[in-house]
Amino acid sequence: MTANNLDSDFGFENQEEYNNDREFARFDLPDDYTLTMEQWVENENAVKIGLPASKSVVENLPSVVLTVDEVQKNNDSVVCAVCKEDVAAGEKITRMPCFHLYHGDCILPWLEIRNTCPVCRYELPTDDADYEKRQRDSRLGW
Repeated sequence: MTANNLDSDFGFENQEEYNNDREFARFDLPDDYTLTMEQWVENENAVKIGLPASKSVVENLPSVVLTVDEVQKNNDSVVCAVCKEDVAAGEKITRMPCFHLYHGDCILPWLEIRNTCPVCRYELPTDDADYEKRQRDSRLGW
């Protein structure tokens, strides 16, 4: 049995009436939904996704050699959250301000496109002065 639902008129007398009803429904939204959409459009933070971390901050992230003690503190397993591979004692790693550990070759490309820790979303400063001002103002409640 074959059914062709593509040519159905859904009870409308003609295609024009169907098209007009679809156009009307698209713009007949509840007020709270419309307000939410307007707020989203106005909120540049919601639109600006993926600002890179400040170059000077990234250049100054500490690169350290992972010690046996640090591996033991983490139940004998330290995993780079970017590549998901184990990090061995004696290996050089990059430590974020939030203390999460990464291979330098993994975290540096990430920070070129995002200013957050992949694990906890700790936010590093950016080189975007407008963004930093908005962040500062929002923390102060302005």
